[in-house]
Amino acid sequence: MRLVLPLLLGVVAGCGAAPAPVEDGVLALHGGWTEENRARLLEVITTRGRRSPAYDPAHPPVVLFDWDNTAMRGDVGDLAFSYALDHGALTGLPPAGGFAALAPFRPDLAADLDASCTPSAPGTFPSHCRNLLARIALTGRDLRDHDAFTVPIGPTYKPSYALLSQLFVGLAHEEIAAIGRTALRRAFEAPLGARTEVAETDVEAFARIPRELRELVEVLRREGFELWVVSASHQALVEVAAAELGFPAGRVIGMRPRRGADGRYLAGFEAPFDGAASPITTYDEGKRIWALREVFGLREGLREARTPAPVLAFGDADTDFAMLDWAEHALLFDRGHVRVGCRARERGWMIQPVLVAAPPVDPPSCP
Repeated sequence: MRLVLPLLLGVVAGCGAAPAPVEDGVLALHGGWTEENRARLLEVITTRGRRSPAYDPAHPPVVLFDWDNTAMRGDVGDLAFSYALDHGALTGLPPAGGFAALAPFRPDLAADLDASCTPSAPGTFPSHCRNLLARIALTGRDLRDHDAFTVPIGPTYKPSYALLSQLFVGLAHEEIAAIGRTALRRAFEAPLGARTEVAETDVEAFARIPRELRELVEVLRREGFELWVVSASHQALVEVAAAELGFPAGRVIGMRPRRGADGRYLAGFEAPFDGAASPITTYDEGKRIWALREVFGLREGLREARTPAPVLAFGDADTDFAMLDWAEHALLFDRGHVRVGCRARERGWMIQPVLVAAPPVDPPSCP
């Protein structure tokens, strides 16, 4: 039943089940694609899929999807954290060793969180703690709008993204998945464009899977492509969300915090290879590194390797830069991110307006 509900909700919201992707034996993509992008996508599908004489079913072409604001309009990590904070579900906080164990906080902020986040009941925190946690996790800034972290954004690590996954510390995989299911159900039911305040921080409160993505995934699977999701949200949350498009857990790569012997999540992240000197999460270059390991089976030289490569990749933001730049063909859902937007124009990627609740976007000023 869980997999059906969003489809029914999508019909109500105008994002219903995809139309038949094959008409009289001819491939078709419907909906809001630009005509150029529709033609380019169909060309890749036709020339690289099972219709091609060169197609090798033993080595199917790989397609990578970012999840948040790409395969789904909305962010499952933000939605799940917002729900969990408002409903007392972050029962593993405060963490053993203090908040400094979870992220490179400024020392004064770590001390503030340690002092203010004493729960009155498991998962229930005073308002100052809630406000500070929400602002840092959702924006990377403190309540005075200053940088919250001592480590800058790097090629494989963005502190605020990593923190969102780390705040589920102490919970088991299925407990986090249950939070994700509830948060997604509420977001699918919310009016299109709905927003809410989470501890005084304004966030989107809705989610939709565009019918165009449902159809595209069906076409790609039918035409023999191997599909994966690579996302910067927590592994358990992305598994739940990606199941809505039929992705099994084994085809999902998300943020992967460490787990203890009891299966509960700990501070820190798994490493894709031995001897990694810094956290390598599914952010920017980290997406390529983790995909090389999980999708293509490489175990050495992951930082430098660019082959093999996906035939096609989809993304929407700077977190997807390296993955899109690595692929033979790339499609950017344009949300106004300058770095990836300029690269898209330089490299001739497909640039697609967001399909649901598109934000206003001005063309970037590129060098």
